[in-house]
Amino acid sequence: MEIENRDHILSVIKWLSLINVVPTRAAILYTEFVTKWEKEEQLLDSELEEMVSSGLISRSNETYSLTAEGRRLSQQNVARAFGAWMITCEHSAAYRELCKQVYGGNRCQFNAVTQAQLEKLLTVLNLSECQSILDMGCGTGALTEYFADHINGHVTGIDFSSEAVKFAQERTLENKIAFHSKLWTLMR
Repeated sequence: MEIENRDHILSVIKWLSLINVVPTRAAILYTEFVTKWEKEEQLLDSELEEMVSSGLISRSNETYSLTAEGRRLSQQNVARAFGAWMITCEHSAAYRELCKQVYGGNRCQFNAVTQAQLEKLLTVLNLSECQSILDMGCGTGALTEYFADHINGHVTGIDFSSEAVKFAQERTLENKIAFHSKLWTLMR
């Protein structure tokens, strides 16, 4: 089984389940994300059978679902892709400029928090040296680093993308920030 095919099928089954479409062979075959299978139906059948026998997916009647191992692999694939996307944004001068113009500061935000909101948050929190901030979903750590630069307490960042966490750790070697990677159970 090709890893690319396996990962593609895992993603499609997860996606179909999340949008409440029963992941049958027909749904997998005709989903817009897997148009390559339209010409290779026998290969799809072979891949599905191999994934069932290897314990990545299960089949009940005509419905496929991810096993615990299939969910774990699917989540790793999402984390890897999202981490690569976040790192690409960090390296993009255009994205950094967009953040400055939209949010009032470049923290490579992937949300809608503005510079004024960050400053207000720190003012309201009024953290002392014995307090800490936990940044869940820290990504590449730009906001985590901002918090560390503006408080006296300890800052920890956690993200499901080990690639993004590694990037954050390398960029902030001189700061006293702890970064950790953790896969959460986010999927059915």
